[in-house]
Amino acid sequence: MNNYTPHEQFLLDNNLHAESGIRRYRLQVSRNPAKFLVESTPTYQGPRNGNKRWDILNDLIQHHGWTLGAEIGVRKGHTQFQLLTENPNLTMYAVDKDVSQFHNSESVARFGHRMIVLEGDSRHMAKFVPHGSLDFVFIDADHTARAVKVDLKAWVPKLKPTGWITGHDVHMKDVYDVATRKFGNIQIGPDHTWFKAPDDNYDFLRKIDSSVSQL
Repeated sequence: MNNYTPHEQFLLDNNLHAESGIRRYRLQVSRNPAKFLVESTPTYQGPRNGNKRWDILNDLIQHHGWTLGAEIGVRKGHTQFQLLTENPNLTMYAVDKDVSQFHNSESVARFGHRMIVLEGDSRHMAKFVPHGSLDFVFIDADHTARAVKVDLKAWVPKLKPTGWITGHDVHMKDVYDVATRKFGNIQIGPDHTWFKAPDDNYDFLRKIDSSVSQL
């Protein structure tokens, strides 16, 4: 019988990994444990009980009525496209060093001016965004400690006083360490997401287990 950690059990229960995936995950951890935080057990899910990062972001956007956000590290555009499709009043900054993976005639036709593409180093691209203008920022770029620090320093000032800072891959130790050192307690959602509200009010979200304390 397999003895899964709470984090591994969450991955299995929510169909984010098959058992073979858990075995591969454990092998990665054993080879380079410094890059992983195995016990990053989710504390919250969105009301719709979605399993992907865009599900909880959609819940946040729709609950708060957010209209302007930024994704730092867009890659192929999966999160960006989901958010823009599900939220017709939303405009997003799409920031990446290489936008060719998602920015093309098809994406322009679909989203038009609602997707503002900024190509280049994220800290330099932040200069094109007014301070205090964003409802949320989603950090999903370089996950090294130095890069996460740089992104947070550049993009947190872009948030409104009511704005949320969110990110991905909190199971990676560098991400977790930098986020918790800067913000103290953060909350963890599905698909290795993390988030921090300015007032620490998460009452509208469904808590997975009331016995799990804030991290």
